[in-house]
Amino acid sequence: MRGTTIIMILASLVFIIIGILILLNKKIAGVIGGGMSPENHKAYIKFIGTFYLSVGSICMIFGILDYFFAKYSLLFVILFALIMISSSMIQMKIATKYIK
Repeated sequence: MRGTTIIMILASLVFIIIGILILLNKKIAGVIGGGMSPENHKAYIKFIGTFYLSVGSICMIFGILDYFFAKYSLLFVILFALIMISSSMIQMKIATKYIK
């Protein structure tokens, strides 16, 4: 297994674990988005958790594809990097509807 594959899969697992923790752990959910109305807070927590799960799952697919199709490794690494870089900007833009 190449280093790029390991890094992609580990980073994806971190995103998936964070998403699961945000959705299932009330203590973490209470810390995130403090000062919001209860309706917005629940929707925001659900959005953040599912967003992390989605990004982690998509990147996990790229990590698995990188493992099986070594010929296209550079393409998968570039797509992985683009998703990781753009995910914070996308999250910030979408999350503004919950934060007022």
